[in-house]
Amino acid sequence: MPTVCTTIKVLKDGQYILATGTYKPRVRCYDTYQLSLKFERCLDSEVVTFEILSDDYSKWRVECWNPRIQNRVGLLDCALSSVTADSEINSLPTISALKFNSTLTMAVGTSTGQVLIYDLRSDKPLLVKDHQYGLPIKSVRFQDSLDLILSSDSRIIKMWNKNSVCSFC
Repeated sequence: MPTVCTTIKVLKDGQYILATGTYKPRVRCYDTYQLSLKFERCLDSEVVTFEILSDDYSKWRVECWNPRIQNRVGLLDCALSSVTADSEINSLPTISALKFNSTLTMAVGTSTGQVLIYDLRSDKPLLVKDHQYGLPIKSVRFQDSLDLILSSDSRIIKMWNKNSVCSFC
């Protein structure tokens, strides 16, 4: 980490190590067999703690906490929610981008090319938008003045109205 590593967890098989740190908040995954960095994701806020939910590095979720009551207020299963009837997915998605618009609205980008919009008072997404290229979402941004959401993968940037399914490429 550039400044400080705050949490380290080793997967059960010992092949991967997940570490979180500060400035800029990020999570890194190291492959112990290859002695290399597998991936790195920058985040909007610091990670207090995290849990590994599977035998590999693919499942580690979004959990929402209320600091005033020191308790979890929600758990979002973004991977299963991103799979729709139209999805052609070969593996379970992981989170590749995350952006808050307000205290209650959040956009999640997945490794399989979907963007999910959540109202944090519900565990189901308000909207699931598929980029249809199967590439990981690199960035999600809210453009409040035009009521748009901008999402990008390595091939395209999509601008779409958060209240409809219509998009502009």
